[in-house]
Amino acid sequence: MTTELDLRVDQERLRSVMARYLTGVSIVTAPGPVGLTASSFTSVSVEPPTVLVCLHADSPVRHAIAEAGCYAINMLGGSQARLARRFAQRGLDHAERFRWLELEQGITGSPLIVGAAAWLDCRLQQEFEVATHAIVIGEVLAAGADPCGEAPLAFHERALGPLR
Repeated sequence: MTTELDLRVDQERLRSVMARYLTGVSIVTAPGPVGLTASSFTSVSVEPPTVLVCLHADSPVRHAIAEAGCYAINMLGGSQARLARRFAQRGLDHAERFRWLELEQGITGSPLIVGAAAWLDCRLQQEFEVATHAIVIGEVLAAGADPCGEAPLAFHERALGPLR
């Protein structure tokens, strides 16, 4: 005997299911400086080096990227959960997000967070909207990683923590 399951997707079911997927945590920055925490980031191609990140369509960061034509992905280490929370906090202006943060300027002019586990400096190639978000595709012009090799910051079951 088979039982029919009601597996229709609503927002809460999708959030619950996606919470089971382990993701890395990054801060996307653009000249301004502006920035936000993002976990929807992935490599697209190694030749040419290309990545994508998904941002809310109305995000000031998305608009800054479109205006500047560039952005950086700052991949966080396991000890940087507090920083991830600060850049995810709604209502906190960008000046406050960057306060007391040591930055370097990437070759595109995008802010790179000193102490991030790794970073990618990107030139905007293409963007398009899907539902409530924009998919932002960039060519990686420069990249670097912390030689200390701290374990990455991970997001799983709606919680932040080091991978190891």
